[in-house]
Amino acid sequence: MRLLLLAILMTCLAGCKDKYDVAKYYSKPEQDSVVTNIITYIHNRPQFSNSRTRFEQKFRSYYVANLKKMHVEKFFVAKDGIHYFYIIRPSENTPFGFRGTGGMFKRDAAGKIKSFKEVFVTPGGSLEDLKTRGDELFREMVRSGNIDAYRKNPDYIEWPAQWNYYDTLQYEWLSKPGI
Repeated sequence: MRLLLLAILMTCLAGCKDKYDVAKYYSKPEQDSVVTNIITYIHNRPQFSNSRTRFEQKFRSYYVANLKKMHVEKFFVAKDGIHYFYIIRPSENTPFGFRGTGGMFKRDAAGKIKSFKEVFVTPGGSLEDLKTRGDELFREMVRSGNIDAYRKNPDYIEWPAQWNYYDTLQYEWLSKPGI
């Protein structure tokens, strides 16, 4: 009897996925495709590309090659179709070599990303700190659609800052005019 109860419990636990696990929403091949699409927006552009051309098919292999360096820490698809993500990624100009990026997007009927927005970028940190802080930021972003409650905390938020903003037409962080 105990063995049967244990087997049922293990089956339930194995079937229950974290609601913020990308595997809850996409199969492994689909995950790779969606994450590659996300990093096309958040990662450094390939050599000889610019903010418009970086989405061209000829640069896709560059983003696919960087897929292994990215870790989707949190992912959630809301009922209204907004996809939220928090990715820990490499960063050459931070002491620990990593930083977090959180954002949101919608997909069109063909599955292409539309209305993409990077909501925040963390300062560099240890993986443990990025996971802990990113979890808080991610939950706030999903709950309220922003991270305003954390904006003045430099341990959590590097961008947006007083001097920059995320441009949703160029899909880049830009300096505010006059600053």
